[in-house]
Parts: sequence; structure tokens; C-alpha cells
Amino acid sequence: MSEAAGRRPLRWCVAHALGALLVLSSAAAAADGTSPTIGEIPVDQVAVRYSAPELGGSAHPRFITLREVTFFARIEALGTDGAVATDFVARYGKSAYERLIAEDLLASVEAQALTSPVPRTALRPTDVGVREATRTAAQLARMITSARAELVRRIGDEKQLQAALAADGISADEFDGRMRRRALALLYLDRNVTPMREPQEDELLRAFRGGSHPFRNEKWETARAKFIPYFVDDRFHQAAIEYLQAARTRVKIATPSPELLLSASERARLGK
Repeated sequence: MSEAAGRRPLRWCVAHALGALLVLSSAAAAADGTSPTIGEIPVDQVAVRYSAPELGGSAHPRFITLREVTFFARIEALGTDGAVATDFVARYGKSAYERLIAEDLLASVEAQALTSPVPRTALRPTDVGVREATRTAAQLARMITSARAELVRRIGDEKQLQAALAADGISADEFDGRMRRRALALLYLDRNVTPMREPQEDELLRAFRGGSHPFRNEKWETARAKFIPYFVDDRFHQAAIEYLQAARTRVKIATPSPELLLSASERARLGK
């Protein structure tokens, strides 16, 4: 052992030992097919890895944990079926993580645009740029609130959301971060692709009268306020997925452990 290594502080040695224990515990748990844990704290498993030029390329991949995929698959199951079936991750997992990836791509581009430095020639002591930044921040805050409210409405109520968060171990900060990315993604599409945050009245009426939605048995006058955020979210979801599909040649998506997203019957058939 080197002289420098011999002088390493005790806390470094303890941290190093704990790190080794974490790796060994995770490996042993993975070997017997159980979810790796240390005490009562679950170790996150990566369900999806993805990269894209706008996210820094393959040198800077991003990850979605199994907890997040499970949570958003649960949300889709509740919003679509009104209940959570046994194999809801197998049914809704792929659509859940594809939406998260699409929103992350769009949000990253919008965030870069919002934080880009303003050319000096455009700066004045009382510039409209300052007012615009303030207006955008307030706009974004409203959109985050709206995105959260629409998600809650789709699954039932706030109690359902809190139960889903607890079931999958998603913290309030993690959830708020996803809602912020959702709002940024919507802002990008609205500004750069097609206006969607403030649909025209005739467009709303056509969709209300001709579509299949939760308010079809209500009168337009009473359903309008609830239908608008539902309509915007549906159109936004479709546009985000279309954006991802168009970008698939440059977006690399991998599921390191695809068996995590299989149904029980599929795992049994494959001997997983």
C-alpha cells in the first residue's frame, strides 16, 4: 500500500466500504431475481437509457428509472381504464417512457432558448426583454399548475395522485420536475411548431361534438372549462410523440433490462 493510501481518513474508508457493500448487495439481489435493497431503501434500476444531439449526444446519456416508468404507466392506466391492472407496466410502460423522452427533448431545447444570453445590442435599462422574461416565467408557472391539475383530473383526484406517488416512491421534487419539463415542452411546441395553448372556439366545438372524451354526456356550456385543458393536453401529447417519431434517426433509446417491462405471462414464457 502506498504512503498516501495509508493516510486516508477513516470516513473515506467507511464510504469506500459502504460503496463496495452496495455493489455486492445489488449484484446478489439481481442474481436471485429480487429488487436490490439496502435496509429499507430501494436501489434504483434503470429502465430506459436515451441520448440525442440536443441532449449532449451519446457521451451524455439520460436515464429513466423503473420507478418513473411504473409511476407514469400507473397514471396512464388510471386515466385510461380508471383502474390499475396487474400487468399495467407491460401495457402502458412503453407509451409512458416515450412521452417522457419526447417531453425531455422538447423541454431541453426550450430551456436552452430561454437561458441563451441576449445580444448586448438588445439590452437597455428598461428593455422589453426584462418584461418578456418575467412574463414567460409567470406563464410557465401557470402551465406547470395546469399540467398538474389536468393529470389529477384524469386519474380522479389529489388522493389518487398521492397514492400513486407513494406506491412508486416518487418524491414531490421528482414529480414537480417532470411537470416543469412537460410545461416547457408544451411552451416549445406552442411557440415553434403549432399554437395549441389557446385553441380557437370552432376547433374546440368540433372536437367536443365529434370526439370520444369524458365530457360527451355533458352540455358544452357546462363542460367547456374542463374540456379545454383536456383538449390541449391530448393535442400536446400527440404532437410530442410525433416529434419523437420524426427524431428517431438521431435519438437512441435502449432498455438495458427489457424483462422489467414484460407482463408476468411474457416473463414466464421466456423463462425470465
